[in-house]
Amino acid sequence: MATDSGAGDPDYQRNLQLLRELQLSGYAEAGLDPALFLASRPRAEFDARMLDLLKTISPGVSEQALREQLHKDGAESSGAALTEFEDPRMLGILLRFAKQIEDGMAPGKKLPAQLLFGTVPSGRVNAMAVRMKGSRYRLIILDAGLFGFANLVAKAVAAALPVTISDKSTSYSTLPAEVDRRLASHPEPLARFADVILAYVVGGNPQRAQAYLPTPDLVPFSASLRAGIEAFVVAHEYGHCLAGHFDDSAETQQFGMMPGAERILTDWQKEFEADGMATLLTLKIMTERGYDPALSLIGADLFFACIGLVYETVSILQTGQSRTEEQVRARSHPPPALRRAVIYEIMKQAGAPDEAYAAATDLSQAMSRVTDAFWAELEPQLHRMHAEGVRPAPAWQDELA
Repeated sequence: MATDSGAGDPDYQRNLQLLRELQLSGYAEAGLDPALFLASRPRAEFDARMLDLLKTISPGVSEQALREQLHKDGAESSGAALTEFEDPRMLGILLRFAKQIEDGMAPGKKLPAQLLFGTVPSGRVNAMAVRMKGSRYRLIILDAGLFGFANLVAKAVAAALPVTISDKSTSYSTLPAEVDRRLASHPEPLARFADVILAYVVGGNPQRAQAYLPTPDLVPFSASLRAGIEAFVVAHEYGHCLAGHFDDSAETQQFGMMPGAERILTDWQKEFEADGMATLLTLKIMTERGYDPALSLIGADLFFACIGLVYETVSILQTGQSRTEEQVRARSHPPPALRRAVIYEIMKQAGAPDEAYAAATDLSQAMSRVTDAFWAELEPQLHRMHAEGVRPAPAWQDELA
């Protein structure tokens, strides 16, 4: 896990140096100011926004108690960041998921390698694993804007589904006619979705999208979507590790300019294996956190849907057309649509109750209806933008390679 516990370890320090060099070159090549992403943003401003959100989702809790919780969360995550180019709170979230996975492993079972998580403006929606020759660590590189993007998309999707509030609960309808009526009567989520996609792909930073807090009735579902995305992304990398994909025998290629740095290569089979393990781990994580099984995988489902839409956005802005079948099959990762289908098949094979499986797939279909509507609204705009000369941010230029 990414902590500062290896501060006196030369092996750890080599990986730290590699990450810092990748971050410095990544921000420079992308033409981005790290302050837009990172903890260098004024802490008082950040804390004030977090306090407002906590007030929204914690009615009845005193402001003093919420401030104490905010302080505790900051203290717990203070050692999370590997470098000064990280937001310790974001990595603190990842660490808690990582700890939950490792704590849940069978007694005596050890990971083949220790995972370190870091962020770089890579222009890649899929993570990549890097190792230093002879190191016991594996550096997991996530795009610096990935979770900010996921958070904003989760809020847009939550706002697009029909919601019913009672004294005892909040529920969402998955009936196609009701979903369509909600979209027709509430156009704001479509605009929010377009805003974050363009901020991420054109602006290079999802935080360029307009900030807003969801209404209280939407918080539970948007929070479950976001938590599910975060859990699955972390669990997927642990899936690779547990499956032996990060072993010393793994196929690699030279990575970056630092001697001994190698990128670990994967293929479709390995990605499906990691997805399978991640599905089981995510179900366990989310149910342990009190989420209904039917909601446990919808975040992963949304994550894959978003990967597909980012690919398409980059392609249209770069070339004026959607990706070709050849481009799709040439990638190291399987098409997002196939990966979405696999997670529900794994859920079924794992013995999920019929009722939970049916509820999960119904919700998946409703979410697909929402994201399809989002895309139908956005795609013509992208073609117009391409004709006007708008192109993806520099970090995304190699996305179609």
